[in-house]
Amino acid sequence: MEFSIYKQVITREDFITDLREKGMDRVGDSINYNSTRIIDGEEKDASMKVDFFFKLDSDDLVEIEWAKYWGNYFGDDSKNTKSVESAFGMVVIEIEGDVFAISLGRGHSYASNTADMDFGFDIAEIIHDESSIEIKSAKFFKQTKNKSLTQYNVNSFVTSEIGESHELLVSKISLKDKYSELLLHEYEDKMKFGSAVKLNVNDYKPNDILDIVHELNYLLLNEEKSGSLPRMNFLKNNEDNAPMIADLDRRLLTGILDGDTSVTLSYFIEDDGDIFIEPANDDQIEIVYKKVIP
Repeated sequence: MEFSIYKQVITREDFITDLREKGMDRVGDSINYNSTRIIDGEEKDASMKVDFFFKLDSDDLVEIEWAKYWGNYFGDDSKNTKSVESAFGMVVIEIEGDVFAISLGRGHSYASNTADMDFGFDIAEIIHDESSIEIKSAKFFKQTKNKSLTQYNVNSFVTSEIGESHELLVSKISLKDKYSELLLHEYEDKMKFGSAVKLNVNDYKPNDILDIVHELNYLLLNEEKSGSLPRMNFLKNNEDNAPMIADLDRRLLTGILDGDTSVTLSYFIEDDGDIFIEPANDDQIEIVYKKVIP
């Protein structure tokens, strides 16, 4: 079983309101948890407020493993079942003003809407082991052409190129000796980095997962990056970015009218082989394509 950890850019209250508007219900009561980690011989404490939300879209067929895992922690012994890809779960964690979400089932489609899109790669730049990169997926944006490339490597070092935007990195992790008492220091499986950090649950208990969120947040705030993983910057539609967005819109329109620009779908979500296009703020997307018959 794997969990994806997203960092949110909105408050806990706003995130919970958004989940409720999408039909998700609270499971149990909020839990206050105090996490203590030992770093370089010194205790680091953090207070957490943790909530669990759940939604089922269709008829019950099979028991949901992760709903049982977190439901028991929140005092809910009910048996939740699902049909294929119908269950949505979210663990909301507030830690010292920062908000994280553990997406469960199809919950990633909600967590990603308000996520810090750089979080996964920001963490990767701190802890990924360059000598154990297994998969690296990236897009290349150059004047001559754009392309997507996924590299599969075993114990080999992968370099970055000019115009490269990383989309997925799978590797083991490596931490400094001063973090030897952290759970992450003993983590031996591959970790997946994108907009989120995805890890295997293994034998971890729910409190262990919360401690790992504490550890990730500490590393993000206090540890220097060991390398650079370039990626696209997503411009939020706000007043600060308005001049840059307007300039990009003009360049794109000019290119389309002049016939010099080929517009392609460059951002989407892939889940178990399925492609999901998720417009922001209920925008509509029109897909125009050519059907090639051999």
